[in-house]
Amino acid sequence: MTETKKVDFMSSILKEWLEQKKIEAVRKYEDYGPQITDYHFVWDDCTERWIFYVEILLEKPFVLPWVDEEKTYVMNAAFPVDPEMNDFVQVY
Repeated sequence: MTETKKVDFMSSILKEWLEQKKIEAVRKYEDYGPQITDYHFVWDDCTERWIFYVEILLEKPFVLPWVDEEKTYVMNAAFPVDPEMNDFVQVY
């Protein structure tokens, strides 16, 4: 397989993975009227992996039980990218 075909193939796998993760992120908050407002990658120096973050705006407040019942309208979902995909995140 040529390098170009490999990059195209891995990029398509990464794109499919990203779409699946966005669906998973929204599904967690489906009772709160979720809407994706942003998504991006962040490099984690500790694990030497990319982390895919999805920011979700909620129509209804979500109660944070670990913060004395504080309510929020914005949630973040984080998904670590498999190490073998690290190089393709940069291409994406």
